[in-house]
Amino acid sequence: MLRKRNLGVLMALAIIIAFGFTACEELSNFFDPDDPDKPYKLGDTGPGGGIIFYYDEEGFKLVGEDGLYHYLEAALEDFISLQWGVDDGGMVFKDNTELGLGFGKQNTLIIASPPRYFPAASECLAFETTVKGEVFNDWFLPSLDELELLINNRSLLGDHIGNMNTGIYWSSSENYYSPSESDDMSPVTHAWALDSSGFILVGAEYLKNKPYNVRPIRAF
Repeated sequence: MLRKRNLGVLMALAIIIAFGFTACEELSNFFDPDDPDKPYKLGDTGPGGGIIFYYDEEGFKLVGEDGLYHYLEAALEDFISLQWGVDDGGMVFKDNTELGLGFGKQNTLIIASPPRYFPAASECLAFETTVKGEVFNDWFLPSLDELELLINNRSLLGDHIGNMNTGIYWSSSENYYSPSESDDMSPVTHAWALDSSGFILVGAEYLKNKPYNVRPIRAF
């Protein structure tokens, strides 16, 4: 059950949905296949073998790392039915996970640095691809905002992302809203996930021991 204090978040998500596809189309205009400084466009295969779903001309930072990144790519397949955390220690409030663009990798490391095993984040952290002999092992569980970008852009990404049209996907962002007196939701037991059923995007807190889909992403 959603709490009243989360209606602002849901309204913001609805606004993004209403304008998301136009924004994605405008982003595609930044790409010029003949410009060696901009060799990729949305929907292209990225260096890690995934599908590029986001581009930022000015660049963005991954929290905790140096340098600027311009692209996000998504793995070609989901992990199906993974819990965010498990009852045996996995529901613990990890703290310091954030919602924004650039926080997903740090969130993933905070949640699941070995030897801890938190299924959704740990599987993303262990995921790797090999392209032309080069191993890419820097995949992570997207933050809420990064997952939102992926779901909003899915219509531009072809068959590999098409299976994101239905189902619930975990983010690496815990719920930080204080529980009301009328329910028992808290960051100890809930994290943010997005329901991408049909073309309706809904933000809500979900119990960490629920099995939902996971799609690893990476930045470059």
